[in-house]
Amino acid sequence: MAAINNENQQTSNVSVAPEDYRSRSIIIKSLFAFSILSSLLFITLSYFYREVGYYLLTISSFITLIFAITALPRRDKEPNAFFVFLLSASYQLLIILLASVLPSYQGIPYAVIALTLALIISAAIPRSGISDWVVTIGVIGAIASIQLTLLALLPQVDNQAISSVIFIIAVILRSKLAKCSVNAELLLR
Repeated sequence: MAAINNENQQTSNVSVAPEDYRSRSIIIKSLFAFSILSSLLFITLSYFYREVGYYLLTISSFITLIFAITALPRRDKEPNAFFVFLLSASYQLLIILLASVLPSYQGIPYAVIALTLALIISAAIPRSGISDWVVTIGVIGAIASIQLTLLALLPQVDNQAISSVIFIIAVILRSKLAKCSVNAELLLR
């Protein structure tokens, strides 16, 4: 019994490296900045085009912004895993609605973005089983984005410029993820 208590004390005294905390904080802060930009973009598109799809995207981006605010790490504290999970779920909802309203190459770029974002967000959760749920929600979001692009349940807006931008973002995220996985593999050797 004394060995178990001693082991618990040793694991509770382990602190997070400053670089690890900074990288987690940077992920959440960059998602917060992206939430602000997407909210402003969809408010502008809603105002100018007055389409139902843009209004849905505006509401979804505001929900994402609210969860991004709650997930921001406080002073010298790690981000709360549950709030990061809610942020991930709201981003997946935003990606699914984007795929439904603004179709792009049959939803494949949205699926790549959903999976990549899930893997990036799961890296921001410190030592938690919730990161498995984040990846699961990312897989469900990827499947749903493909299906909703093909089924077209919401009124779709055909904009080739936005489709091209989504495709470019997916390629960039996929290449960055490939670089990170190669670097992680080299570190493990």
